[in-house]
Amino acid sequence: MESSGIGSVSFKTLEEKHYQEILRAYSDAQYFELIAQFISHLDVLQRERDIIRSQYDFVRMLSHQLRTPLGAMIGSFDLLERVIPEDTKQLFSGMQDKLDNLNELVDNLLYFTEVVGSGGATEKVRFRLSEAVDRATEEVERKSRRKEVKVSFSRPDFDDTIVGDRYGLTKAVSYLLDNAIVYNRQGGTVSVRIWHSGKTLRLDVEDTGFGVPPDEQPRIFGRFFRASNASLGKNEGSGVALYLVRTLVEAAGGSVGFRSIEGQGSEFWLELPAAGVVEEESV
Repeated sequence: MESSGIGSVSFKTLEEKHYQEILRAYSDAQYFELIAQFISHLDVLQRERDIIRSQYDFVRMLSHQLRTPLGAMIGSFDLLERVIPEDTKQLFSGMQDKLDNLNELVDNLLYFTEVVGSGGATEKVRFRLSEAVDRATEEVERKSRRKEVKVSFSRPDFDDTIVGDRYGLTKAVSYLLDNAIVYNRQGGTVSVRIWHSGKTLRLDVEDTGFGVPPDEQPRIFGRFFRASNASLGKNEGSGVALYLVRTLVEAAGGSVGFRSIEGQGSEFWLELPAAGVVEEESV
């Protein structure tokens, strides 16, 4: 009986080891299978990233190639504008608008590839939000003059200093102003003001334009989105401007929003933390 007991214990021990080895082998197989799947997914993501990167590189290269001849053509048109007969000025103005739209399209696509490729790595400095409005107003002055849209700016009487990418956030303000002019009525108005609420600064851009159809409003800040009534503005845009506004503002720790009534106009805004808040958080 003792021998049988010893043999029984021995058999049980061997049985346990056998199942443990099977379990271990199964676990190892699963583990290595998971690793293989993970590596496979990484390879797929890397290939997709390389494809996307090559597409951005192509757009960047093409945009750079187009900027040189476009710059020369715009310069030539500016010179011709001074000497062309009065009866051809309307036709000439239409051609110049098309050229400006094409130049703006190229600039927007080029900047889009730069923003997407940078991953948010920008130099942050202190500057006043009103300075960004002044610069942006200068950039859209020619377009507002041609469309006879009056741009008014209620300058703040308080400190509107922020911390962020000066160039990028000025671009964001410029895009909002440009959007308000392009999709406005001939002889319309654009009102800009800065106000503060607690530790947040808010920039409002309100226009008397065409507005955005209600069913399309949730997509307004999406990449490459253009409203179905965009043709009313006679602009062949890229659909990246408002997407860039959102991207640039969110990179600075802010947010964007809007409200719009189709046929009456829109109000877009961006909110950014005041300089003191950003500096406190970085300490």
